[in-house]
Amino acid sequence: MPLSIEPAQRWKKVLWDFSAVRFLTYLVLGVWVLAGDPFRLSSSSDNALSEAYHNFQVRLDGVSPPPLTVVTIDNEDIRLAHAEDFFASDDWPLDYVDHSALLPWLLGPEDQPATAIFYDIFFEKPRSSSGDLGTLGTRLSEIADYPDLPVIYLAGGGDYMPISPASRQALDGASLSPSAWSEQGDYYPLAAPLKDGEEPISTPAARMYQLLCQASSDACPYLAPTSPPISVRWGLRNGPACVPERIFERSGLIVERVYTAVLQGLFDIKPPPPPDRICFPIRTLKLRHLRANGPEALVPPDVAPGEPYGVMLGVSIPSAGDFHPTPVFEPLPGVHFHAMAFENLWHQRDNYLRLHDFTKLSFGIWGMAVVGFMWQARRRHENENHTGLKTAMLWWFAIAGAVVLLQLVFHHLLHIVPEGWMSLAAILPLLREVVLRNEAAYQHKTHKQ
Repeated sequence: MPLSIEPAQRWKKVLWDFSAVRFLTYLVLGVWVLAGDPFRLSSSSDNALSEAYHNFQVRLDGVSPPPLTVVTIDNEDIRLAHAEDFFASDDWPLDYVDHSALLPWLLGPEDQPATAIFYDIFFEKPRSSSGDLGTLGTRLSEIADYPDLPVIYLAGGGDYMPISPASRQALDGASLSPSAWSEQGDYYPLAAPLKDGEEPISTPAARMYQLLCQASSDACPYLAPTSPPISVRWGLRNGPACVPERIFERSGLIVERVYTAVLQGLFDIKPPPPPDRICFPIRTLKLRHLRANGPEALVPPDVAPGEPYGVMLGVSIPSAGDFHPTPVFEPLPGVHFHAMAFENLWHQRDNYLRLHDFTKLSFGIWGMAVVGFMWQARRRHENENHTGLKTAMLWWFAIAGAVVLLQLVFHHLLHIVPEGWMSLAAILPLLREVVLRNEAAYQHKTHKQ
């Protein structure tokens, strides 16, 4: 056995003397870390860096509210509506007659009705305990018969969670929009199938954008369903507690945020609290406030008479399981995800931040970085007097500067979010240390020989 091991070890030593072999080893290691995601190292680093950059970026510039109102239903809304005999139900889920009673309240005032309504409630299968789903289908058909009333479309599930044929039949051909999709992560596609094998159709945000563009006097660029998914930017509205208008106050908040983030990374202190809900840049109403103020409350304050606006309704009940994590706010009801995607489309049009797969390019950049790190290790060995803190800090600042510069180019010039780039930026310092330490050990061993 020792006779078979010794030649193998000898060959390893011989091969390791070749720079090309060491280069390929480091290259494969980096590709494995980036693509294989061992111990979720790459994805966790990507998420952490993306969240930190997102929180910094949204504080640079505030977001003006789009022509949209989000209506939410919580347990308190249901309890009050039941006490006033508006709802038959006193808990979630609502009976179908309650949904039928709620729909007319979402149409808006008679003199300025909404243009489109997304009803973010998923009727996956008819529930006998909730009554006859056909009553809701009848109400939707009655509203659709009037061309002056808003277009209403419901959450239709998606490829891995399709709506049942029984529900489709009971809803009497109601308009559906895919509200769930696979293989997109936190990105928001412009189109997705209602079930596996079907042709993709517009998602709620994309459809709301299309309908409001058709009703608007502004010229909106056409967004093809095959366009890349949206990397949703969770912005903050302008305001003293959100994004101050004065540049000095805004700069102070940004510096404070960066300082706190650095302390959090160094000493594992508690992260800063998320912004208050009042900073959410889209008009939001609870159902009880809508009923107290009437349908006129649906019209956003910035919408002039005759201008189009949309309405989205969703559930804000934890037991419903429809809360979406965000990089800026605390987890929000899923309808806010659709609303923010619409806000991104409405304000940025065809310049929205879109997903672009840069994984292969990241591999190439890693290959060039390996060459640089191997050269740096050789320089360290040849000039031992110059390998101090200054050199290390210079490399750290060079990496950080390159990351920030490229991120600005990607976001503000190319309007893309490169998939795989953040992983490389987050993992690069760790991989650099791996290369430098191995090269230093090799150089030291070679020098002794």
